[in-house]
Amino acid sequence: MSVPEIKSIGDTYQLHWQDEHILMNIDHITEGDAITGEFTVSLNGNQSLQHIYQGRLNMLSVTGKKSFVDALKKRLDLEWDTIIEQACYKTIKAYRQGEPVVQIGNLPERSKNRYILYPYVMADSMTTIYGYGGSCKSYLAAFIALMIQTGVDCIGFYPIKSNVMILDWEACKEDWDERIKAIRVGMGIQSDELPYYKRCYRTLADDILEIQRETLAHDIKMVIIDSVGMASGISDSFHSSAIQMLRAARSLKLPILLIDHKSKANEIFGSVYKQNEVRSAFEIVNNQEEGADTVYISVEHTKMNNGPKTKRIGFEIEFIGDENITEVATFKRIDVTNIPELSKNLPLKDRIIGELKHGSMSVALLSEALEIKEDSLRVILNRHKDKFIKLSNGNWGLVEKGGLQ
Repeated sequence: MSVPEIKSIGDTYQLHWQDEHILMNIDHITEGDAITGEFTVSLNGNQSLQHIYQGRLNMLSVTGKKSFVDALKKRLDLEWDTIIEQACYKTIKAYRQGEPVVQIGNLPERSKNRYILYPYVMADSMTTIYGYGGSCKSYLAAFIALMIQTGVDCIGFYPIKSNVMILDWEACKEDWDERIKAIRVGMGIQSDELPYYKRCYRTLADDILEIQRETLAHDIKMVIIDSVGMASGISDSFHSSAIQMLRAARSLKLPILLIDHKSKANEIFGSVYKQNEVRSAFEIVNNQEEGADTVYISVEHTKMNNGPKTKRIGFEIEFIGDENITEVATFKRIDVTNIPELSKNLPLKDRIIGELKHGSMSVALLSEALEIKEDSLRVILNRHKDKFIKLSNGNWGLVEKGGLQ
């Protein structure tokens, strides 16, 4: 009789007896006068699952376990007494133990990378990308999902290959399928690896046990939630629904990318908990002329708990298709300072750099181009001598490694 391997996510447990080819999922656990769980037993052979039995069992009841064993013996001749006893013991132990208590301050160095895709997906935390509707948040999320699922490096991103699941409350599988197909063509990704998808209706908190089961079944290592508002649902307060959603997401113990909306105050919409509980947050702003096939987006790092914020990243997304289908979507990295509509909210130092990239200028011309008072410009120019240099003719230029630009 083999010893089962046990895996868990939240309060969902999966046990595998390799020699006997038995796979058992135990979830919907409740504890009161008894500790009960829903058992789903399958025969795991030839890369396919054959259902054997499903039922609810009091894991501390001798008569309950005997009845469960008798039902299983009618379906398949195995040492079910031992299998069920192992399952109950290991599950109760893991359920009650939770996370172990450890001493911190002298732990070994991290054995894995902090990111699975820098800077947007941290390996052990939740990250939010937020913006107004129509700002290409979901297209950027699809690009991130495809890079991580395939492990293919694209335009300066170097993902760690991992199975991805998209949990979608806003669109449908056809929309996401079209995005993934278009990006694969546009970016020349040949890999047959594809992310997993689940259309959702109930709140994340209400559906979390089924989602935990799916993440175990497909060996999911990263989750995208689109979008946070719908995943949270409606309650008497934004805070209550947000906390329940975040608690459910945290139970997955996986890297999570949250897609959220922005309020008129340029903040994550709704509860302050959605801002506070994520470790990293990015605001996305887009610019697209009417009828144009190209959209420009700026992604600004607005929050980082563990370290410095990264520089703003710009993207150009070119779409090829018609009103019925997008056939190609190509991502390129761009310098945001070259897009006036996106550079307006940049720090003044970066806006000056953007102007001086085209050649040296006088303070007067800079003032006119940037619509900034000359006194304010002089303060920044003189403060950042590592970036700017005053030339003999009175103009200002950029200092780059190796000399004046």
